[in-house]
Amino acid sequence: MEKNRVVYENPRDYSDVIDLEHLSHRTNYRVSELARVLGLSTRQLQRDFNDGLGVTPKYWLREQRMRHVYALICDGFRLKQVASITGFRKYENFVNEVKAFYGVPPQKLSDCEKG
Repeated sequence: MEKNRVVYENPRDYSDVIDLEHLSHRTNYRVSELARVLGLSTRQLQRDFNDGLGVTPKYWLREQRMRHVYALICDGFRLKQVASITGFRKYENFVNEVKAFYGVPPQKLSDCEKG
């Protein structure tokens, strides 16, 4: 199974392949919203993630959000724009989350490799 893709059986079709990376952005990185969009309970989503990807949906969504943050910073977006685009309501929370995930403040991520 490809990372970021999960197959859900559908009685009307043989299967649907869902691009979870796209859905993670669309659902603003919220487990409950992702479950709702997929038509699953949060508990079923947790089981599916654990079985398919070996992580919780919350952990996976956090990782997707931080990957999106990094990509936007590398693309030259200002940090406050990045915070807004990736759904942080407060800039301080954005800074704290980036520090917790990457071990450095977002300003240090501005030195990312390009190309």
